[in-house]
Amino acid sequence: MTKKNIRPQQVAPVERETTATSKDQSGQVTPLV
Repeated sequence: MTKKNIRPQQVAPVERETTATSKDQSGQVTPLV
């Protein structure tokens, strides 16, 4: 999932931040950040 997140990060970095923030509340985005 890391490789897939790095690719869209360049095209839509906002989407990656939204997913990180959404999961951050659950405390499951530790490896993503």
